Amino acid sequence: MSKSTSMVSWMGNLWARTLRSTSRRRNARSVEALESRVLLATLVSANKLTYQDADGDNVEVAFSKPILNAGNVNAIFTFDTGTVNGSNATKQQLRTINLTGVAGAAGTTIITKAVRSATTGGDGFAAIGQIDATGIDISTVTIDGDLGRIIAGDATTTTQGLGALTVHSLGRFGTFTGATNLNSSVTGNLLSLKAKTDVKEARLEVVSGLIGTVTIGGSLIGGNATESGLIFANGIGPVSILGNVTGGAGQLSGGVFSNRALTSVTIGGSLTGSSGLSSGLIFSFFDMGAVKVTGNVQGGSQESSGRIQSRGDLASVTIGGSLIGGTGTVSGQIFSEENMGAVKITGNVQGGTQARSGSVQALGSLASATIGGSLIGGGSDFTGAVTSDRSIGPLVVTGSIIGGTGIGSGYVFGDFGIASLTIGGSLIGGSGQSTGHIASARTIGPVVISGDVRGGSFDSATPTGATGAILTNGSITSVTIGGSLIGGEGDHSGLLVSGLLGLPAGIGAVKIGRDLRGGSGISSGRIQSAAALASVTIGGSLVGSTGNRSGSVSATGELTTVTITGNIQGGSIGGSASLQDAGIVQAGRIGTMTLGGSLIAGTGTTSGLFINNGAIRSENDIASLTIKGSVTGRAVDPGVMITARGRQTPTGTTDLAIGKLTINGRVEGAQILAGYQSGTFAIPQNADAQIGPVVIGGDWIASNLVAGALDNGGNGFGNSGDAKISGGGVKDVPTVFSKITSIVIGGEVLGTVVGTDHFGFVAENIGSFKVKGGTTTFPMLAGVGNDTFLVGLLGDVRVFELD
Repeated sequence: MSKSTSMVSWMGNLWARTLRSTSRRRNARSVEALESRVLLATLVSANKLTYQDADGDNVEVAFSKPILNAGNVNAIFTFDTGTVNGSNATKQQLRTINLTGVAGAAGTTIITKAVRSATTGGDGFAAIGQIDATGIDISTVTIDGDLGRIIAGDATTTTQGLGALTVHSLGRFGTFTGATNLNSSVTGNLLSLKAKTDVKEARLEVVSGLIGTVTIGGSLIGGNATESGLIFANGIGPVSILGNVTGGAGQLSGGVFSNRALTSVTIGGSLTGSSGLSSGLIFSFFDMGAVKVTGNVQGGSQESSGRIQSRGDLASVTIGGSLIGGTGTVSGQIFSEENMGAVKITGNVQGGTQARSGSVQALGSLASATIGGSLIGGGSDFTGAVTSDRSIGPLVVTGSIIGGTGIGSGYVFGDFGIASLTIGGSLIGGSGQSTGHIASARTIGPVVISGDVRGGSFDSATPTGATGAILTNGSITSVTIGGSLIGGEGDHSGLLVSGLLGLPAGIGAVKIGRDLRGGSGISSGRIQSAAALASVTIGGSLVGSTGNRSGSVSATGELTTVTITGNIQGGSIGGSASLQDAGIVQAGRIGTMTLGGSLIAGTGTTSGLFINNGAIRSENDIASLTIKGSVTGRAVDPGVMITARGRQTPTGTTDLAIGKLTINGRVEGAQILAGYQSGTFAIPQNADAQIGPVVIGGDWIASNLVAGALDNGGNGFGNSGDAKISGGGVKDVPTVFSKITSIVIGGEVLGTVVGTDHFGFVAENIGSFKVKGGTTTFPMLAGVGNDTFLVGLLGDVRVFELD
């Protein structure tokens, strides 16, 4: 009724007779009357104007305040053709609504409605070039079509410069519909922005003010111009974009930029950078709330393209697709200068070709990260990486972590620790330094890797550059590897290390489902603890290779339990190269060790140093050692080495270096030495060292079993050159004697046919000696230094008690 009344007021006597008819008749003819009135006039009232759109729609423009009159209407409305002349017969494109300087315009609403005409056609939408309300605070603006740009707001920035802005689209037609450019500006606050479809190449800046909410039913699209497709304000409330956010060739094109806090961002499609610097960017200068992207976050060819960046805290990030680096630095990146909450990525994190592209980086702590695919390094530094300058909470990678060619690619780093790490696939080093690399300066919690840990090809001078590695200067709670730990071609590849820089930090239980294998690189395929190592379980074999310390387990402190289902196989080498400690278990103390297979020395046809390749060595004692297979080396090589110095704190007359030794198979070419300190060479240090019961299931061939004795003559044990260990720093308590409690050989005892070598069972006291499974007993006298006799057919093996 208000519409009819206002029209009657404006039209005067023309419609008087019609309005005096009955209400039933009036209602029946209302649609016909409205059509006729629109065709007859443009200025409907002080609040309203109508016109025919360029494609035929009937369009109504309504203001909440009575600001229109015949004297100003043509200054307020500018069309591409014609004026406000009382006829809508001509199709017109509304180019500008200009409220600047219009009396009473402050606080007005602007609403446009477009209706397809049965006569002239149309599509139900009417595009408007621009609205200019410079220096004026206005209220709600609703445009039933596209808007090129809007200028609003007075000089008081603390007030609302513009209420709710609702458009079908913003900038879709560029400047074609009459906008001078696509740069919208609101001085003061903007209550809300709602675009039912796209914001295309339009820039909306709220100067010194806030945007309450942003809702885009389509996509936010950048273009060639700088800051095109950009929403910018001093603070922005929740942002919801149903489609994509796409950068363009222009700098800062296609993005959301908050100079203060950004409450939250939800993108129903993907966030994609392009060739413009910082294109496809979600940015806040202060804290940023939860960010959700249903599709991918993908970097472009320029720096910071396809990036989520907070200068403060970042509450959380959820990506339904993948995080993909581009060819620009820090492209395809999630970044926070403070703390970062939970990060969930359904697909991969894929590094690009420039530094930190395809990465998650927090300068504060990272609460947690879940990657549904793989973490894949790229071609430059720290690509395909998850890093925190403080701590990382639980990290889950459903696929694999794979290093690339760039330094630190395929990389995880939590400076203050990593709560836990779960990898559903494998950890694989690449050809670049520190690739396929997990690192921390503090504690790493439980690590579970379903597949392999494999070293790469990069030759690193130090463990910090290791490939296919887990390293920390702190401790590691536990490590479970479902497959194998395998060294690569590069030095320090395939590595598990605690106390990296000298901190006395240990490792908890380590379980490897298959093999621990060295590679050709130094310290490749290696477990190394700077303190205690709770336990090591290897479902396959421990295998050394051609690199020094390859295929090795090492602990400065106690290695409480060792269980290896397969063999320990020493490395082998020829030519003139040296090889040492390849295929070795070595610790400050070894508790209980069980080897399900055999201990096999490598073979060295080299003219260089060849030692400890196939060895078990303890700096102090070995409580119990069981080998279910055999111990096999060669008499012409150093052979298999089993050494222990003695108890760190002996009690009374007891100083057991090897508490119990059981070998189910044969022993050949072995050096089993008690009282010898672990090192490159077996260094005699303890004249009081003792060995408990020794049981050998098979034959004893060309091997030595020695406690507290020294081969003074250098011609082998088991002859008159043998003597107590002596010299500077040697432990020799007068009331404690070196001893072997008992010896049982299942088969026979043999030396070699060489005729000039010697082998022996040597100590100050040997409790008993039996062969043939204990059925042949050699009589022994009680006390020290009373027994010496030859054993075996060849006459070069002797039981020898030192005087």
